[in-house]
Amino acid sequence: MDENYLTTMEEKYTFVSNAEKLKRRFAKGRNIGRGGNGKIYRAYVDSKIYTLKVLRFNNQDVVEKDNEVVILSEILHKNIRKVAGVCPTTNSIMLEYCEGGDLKSLINQAPNIPIYIIIKWAIDIAKALYYLHSLNVIHLDVKAENVLIKEKPCLCHIEEINLKSYDSICKECEGTRLDQITLKLSDFGLSVRLSTDTYISKALKGTIPWMSPECINGTVSTKSDVWSFGVFLWELLTGEEPYEGQNLCAVMYEIGCNNLRLEIPEELPIELSRILNKCWEIDTSQRTTMKEVAFELAYFLKSLNSREHMQSKKLSDAIKSKISISSGKYENNTSVTIDAIKSKISISSGKYENNTSVTIETVQEIEKSSLSKKGFKKYLCWM
Repeated sequence: MDENYLTTMEEKYTFVSNAEKLKRRFAKGRNIGRGGNGKIYRAYVDSKIYTLKVLRFNNQDVVEKDNEVVILSEILHKNIRKVAGVCPTTNSIMLEYCEGGDLKSLINQAPNIPIYIIIKWAIDIAKALYYLHSLNVIHLDVKAENVLIKEKPCLCHIEEINLKSYDSICKECEGTRLDQITLKLSDFGLSVRLSTDTYISKALKGTIPWMSPECINGTVSTKSDVWSFGVFLWELLTGEEPYEGQNLCAVMYEIGCNNLRLEIPEELPIELSRILNKCWEIDTSQRTTMKEVAFELAYFLKSLNSREHMQSKKLSDAIKSKISISSGKYENNTSVTIDAIKSKISISSGKYENNTSVTIETVQEIEKSSLSKKGFKKYLCWM
């Protein structure tokens, strides 16, 4: 695959070092949240919407904030949230506004997202991390909760036959189709710029279930993000919370001392199981890189599309040979009854009960729609 696949068209945002210059054009909107280090507001500058973080910090935190802002001001990537400006006198940061909330909330709301969309999202974040690592920056808190969605996502047609058949913008909710949304890696509060291959941390950095063994033991590197990305990918594929219900102190000990790893579902395609195992290699010198992960995910997505095409062709051939048509002859535009299809093909029952007929193309899309994250145990057939 051409290495240019991993490069992105970078949007040029001017970094405003002193947001006080914007005071006359700035209007702070309502409070839309609260974090551990301050309040979050919606803000307006020249009719554009931004997120304003008004921080609470002591002198040590000022240094950390300045470090975070310096890192973000040098990053230009379409899948990384941008800093628009900083106001030192008010201890506030102006950030790119992400209307769709975080990815964790989305996958909780929509458990049946097609797997090709899950892989597409994973590729976007893998490319963002690859870009960060090329700048010797490590994120150290990669998880679905820290991935934001630029646009309002459309949840109207997740259960429909073929998500690709809809326009990019939904006419019902005016949201963006799930395979067209823009993901933004965010929350760089724990980020570190490496001067050497590794960094010695005096404190734990990250969220325990996503932390690598070496991170728990006080040493971090770009490979620490690779481990966390593996947990992030596991989140997307299973829709579950890592180590849910377990004591976090015990989990931290087991990861750091006894090489604890998440259980990989048996039903997962071998290609994805292989990627997860490479991300969770205990020896960091043997652990994969984000560049390799991005390539392997892209290759899997390409093969998945090819499999869908082949499966559709086989399905069409099966219908031609096995379903009796009342006319006695199959034609490309002939409709067959739903009862006939149900007798030959396993599809989710009840979904098309009221339909009197369905075209061959429709049946093919039903099979494609069964490639959902939650339902691949029951429906997913890998060629």
